[in-house]
This record gives sequence, C-alpha cells and structure tokens, in this order.
Amino acid sequence: MRCMKRSLNQKGFGRKEIIVVFLLMLIIMALYFTVLKDKIGSGDTKAMRTVAERFYQQATVYRDEVPLEDDVYYAYDMAMSEQKYQYLDPNRKDETCDYFESKIRFGIKNELLLRCGDLTVEWSPSSLYRVYKVGKWTTEEVKGDVDIFYNYTKDGKKVLEQPLQTRAFLEKIRMALGVQVVSIKDAEKHIAAHPELNMEIVTTIYYRTKKLIAEYN
Repeated sequence: MRCMKRSLNQKGFGRKEIIVVFLLMLIIMALYFTVLKDKIGSGDTKAMRTVAERFYQQATVYRDEVPLEDDVYYAYDMAMSEQKYQYLDPNRKDETCDYFESKIRFGIKNELLLRCGDLTVEWSPSSLYRVYKVGKWTTEEVKGDVDIFYNYTKDGKKVLEQPLQTRAFLEKIRMALGVQVVSIKDAEKHIAAHPELNMEIVTTIYYRTKKLIAEYN
C-alpha cells in the first residue's frame, strides 16, 4: 500500500499542484459570476432596440400631427397626447421608460435617445442601434454623458430641491410662470420681460458614466 501511494504521488498531483488548481478554479468562477452579473444587470438589450424602433416610428407620425419649431419630440409629450403612446421598460415589469429624458431630435441626423432604467439606446439613420449601461447623474466630472440641469430662484432662493433636465424643468417653470413656454429660451424671455417676478433660471452641468454593451443594425 505504501508503494502504491508513493507511486500515485509521483505521477499524480502533489499538494502544491492541488492548491494551484484550486486557486485557478476560484478565479474562473469569480470571472464567470462577474460576467453573469453584468449580463443580468444589462437586461434585455434586443427588447430595448424594439422599444426604440417603435418610439421612432410613432414620433414620425406624431411630428406630422404636432409640428414643433425646434423639431425635438419627447416621449412625455407623446404619452400625454390623445394617442397616449406608452413605452414600457422591457426589463422592469409595469414600469415605463424615462419620458422626460427620452427624445428624438429630427433634422439632418434624426438623433434618438431612449432611456429605460440604467439602459439607454442611441440611434440615428447613419449609425447602429447602440445600447449603453449608464450610471447616475452627478456633478462630479466623469467620462460619459454630459447634460445641463436647470433650477430657478425666487427672491434669491432656489425653489426646486434638485435641478431637472430640460423637459422636466419646463413643466415646473410653466406652472410657476402660469404661461405656456415651449423652451428654456422662452422661459428666460418671459422672466426678463417681467422683472417683478424676481426669478432667475440657473444651470448646472451634470455627468454620468456610460458603457457600451450592445450594437444592432
């Protein structure tokens, strides 16, 4: 028996080899679960593309019915229209995409942006559908997306607890002014024409991380 054990030890794995193999297995398992977690967190990217395609098609129809001067159409306005367009987040049951951020800018490029949860889809006729995983907006400068957020002051004090992106801010400033303004410039003109309001629009630049996770034709 002793001879047999010695023979197996010489031809087989020693203690060091077993430890090395065990460590390699741990590394492989860690990498596997990291990839799996990232895949699950990324959600259904193909379903995101499908929602983006429908958003573009319906925005084209809505544009003919409601032409806008700046040619920018937000999912929010389409959802509030008579047609009541809806864009459900394919990765979160019964939740809608972000209607205030999701928009289509018609023009030379026809740029589309759709955000649902932590995923965004960007597309134009000259490019692929690109799906990104995005972080939260922050004032700390990071590589990725950049956008301007808005707040306003009344008698020198900021009114909103948190600054908002363009379309969401317009809803707030319309209610505050009591008039229909269609753009930030419109709101600024109205405020400038009525100094008795003692209001001012203030801006802050925000950033968020952005990682490409899928591309589709």
